[in-house]
Amino acid sequence: MRGHPHHPLHDATCPSWCVVDHRHDDPGEPWHDSATTFVPVLLGVRSDGAERPVDTELALVATRHGTGRTWLLVGEPERSGQHLVLSPESAARVASALSGLAAATLGTATDESVER
Repeated sequence: MRGHPHHPLHDATCPSWCVVDHRHDDPGEPWHDSATTFVPVLLGVRSDGAERPVDTELALVATRHGTGRTWLLVGEPERSGQHLVLSPESAARVASALSGLAAATLGTATDESVER
């Protein structure tokens, strides 16, 4: 049986990262969600032709319906509709590209400092 060895409420379709209590799910394929990770960020917000920094958090969560495709969501919890929904493969490519770009703009880009 797959799923969490410490969580008896998971069935064979439950991925190891799922933290959902499926006892009260409707019959059919359940939604699986990971624990949410909150990352503090500084966003540049443009308004009235000016840019200002805004402190916030981005929420990161993995989700899957039944045995379907897994998606990774990235977004601000307070702003509905403003988020990315990426495949794990796409998220890995974006993370790698962001790491390289961040290293370059911080003046630390070397072959050793940029993780791929």
